Amino acid sequence: MSIESSLMDKYAGSTVDKAGETLFQRTVALQLVADCERQGVTIVGMDFWIEGPKGIQEVTGGSADYSSLSGRPDAPARSTAAARALLEKGLPDGATHVSFVLSEG
Repeated sequence: MSIESSLMDKYAGSTVDKAGETLFQRTVALQLVADCERQGVTIVGMDFWIEGPKGIQEVTGGSADYSSLSGRPDAPARSTAAARALLEKGLPDGATHVSFVLSEG
């Protein structure tokens, strides 16, 4: 089992699945970021989602892109630090959930 799969399994009871994405509320997302940092997983990007009258929908233009860090030896540390800093302030654009694109390596 890959590290990414094991992380998703770990949080399966605390997430929502929508449009093929696993969505996390902010507090659980911060725990995932900490796990990524400990296990050397790079956060390539995050998409933000909002829950409203029509259900959960992706925030248009709401994403964080760390793909420029891919392949760098410090990518896991830098991407998790950036993601943590963003999430600690709260989710942007009124979002209620966040999804992640992760890379092992």
